[in-house]
Amino acid sequence: MDAERQIRWLIAPFFFYCNLILGAWLSDCCFVQRILCMEAETTTAVIALGIAMTLPLGYFLGSVSIVILKGLFWLCNLGKNNPNRYDACFEMETWTKIEEKLHITNSSVTKKNSLFAAASFDHGTIVEGVHKWIARRWNAFNTAMNCAVAIIASFISIPLFDSICFSWSWLITCILTLWVLGCLAFVAWKETMGMIEFQTKIDLKKTEDK
Repeated sequence: MDAERQIRWLIAPFFFYCNLILGAWLSDCCFVQRILCMEAETTTAVIALGIAMTLPLGYFLGSVSIVILKGLFWLCNLGKNNPNRYDACFEMETWTKIEEKLHITNSSVTKKNSLFAAASFDHGTIVEGVHKWIARRWNAFNTAMNCAVAIIASFISIPLFDSICFSWSWLITCILTLWVLGCLAFVAWKETMGMIEFQTKIDLKKTEDK
């Protein structure tokens, strides 16, 4: 498993756990005291369970995030005749330039192969330093989205925990956190797509020669 995916899968569960703890604390002012009074065996079991669930939970949150992104982008792009996806969204001029740089002559890029075309251009044509920059921005986008899904998942899981009740202060905190994460995700997504578009406008061979 690559380091970028590990980061995404570890940070999102952290947001999930922390938001649940925050909800419990806001529901019961004695929550911290009750935690400190727990028996050592019970505390160890809870911590062990949380650690064991971290990676599976991170994978689940990431999968839900992808499904949501694909569904939302499908709705926003419904009826439009372009090959765009949430993970490969460019102007038609950019797609034409990608076709030229990849020497695609027998067919054009469609929704079925647009991801393959974008990935081939990114991994096979763009210089390594820029490719790493794009990978970092894309990882930042996915991490922010996964954390946003974790916040929502922790909030709607209230019925599963007897010690957590709905509170307006918790809801407002969740909304503000989601707004921040949403802004971060949008900026990272725009910068990722913008850099790939920019790379289609420069002569890569001349850049490498310099």
